[in-house]
Amino acid sequence: MTKNYHKLISKRRSEDDLKAIHGIKFLTAVLIFICHKTVDSLIPSLNRTEVALSSLETSSIIVRICALYTDIFLMLSGVLVAYSITNRLMLNQKVSILREYLTRYVRIIPNVIVTMLLTVFILPIISRKTALQTLLIDKPAELCARNGFRNIFMIHN
Repeated sequence: MTKNYHKLISKRRSEDDLKAIHGIKFLTAVLIFICHKTVDSLIPSLNRTEVALSSLETSSIIVRICALYTDIFLMLSGVLVAYSITNRLMLNQKVSILREYLTRYVRIIPNVIVTMLLTVFILPIISRKTALQTLLIDKPAELCARNGFRNIFMIHN
């Protein structure tokens, strides 16, 4: 973690770094965050028919484009990983696919664990007990508590 922290705050960049790709990836991350914050206010209904009909409205473009931002973010992440691995191969450095997966896993799993703990233990306590809160917080908390081990091993659906 210390190595990642120092690398994150470092202003030194290599000459062959893809700065524009990093910038676009950052912008898509910000747009995804904004989408997550605005989706609930744009689709306040729990009725599936109303949600389907609201998707025909002009304002729903904001909701529909969130998937595009996510696709762009994931694609650019893949491009950067492929670029990094290709550069190491061109420098005749050894690349271990298993190590790459483990490194990514170790970087992601602490966030997953914190999110699970917040979902299971904190959110149900601080939320109001309305029907909407029960549906949006208590049910996911129950599922997270029951299937938490699947999340730790990245087994979904």
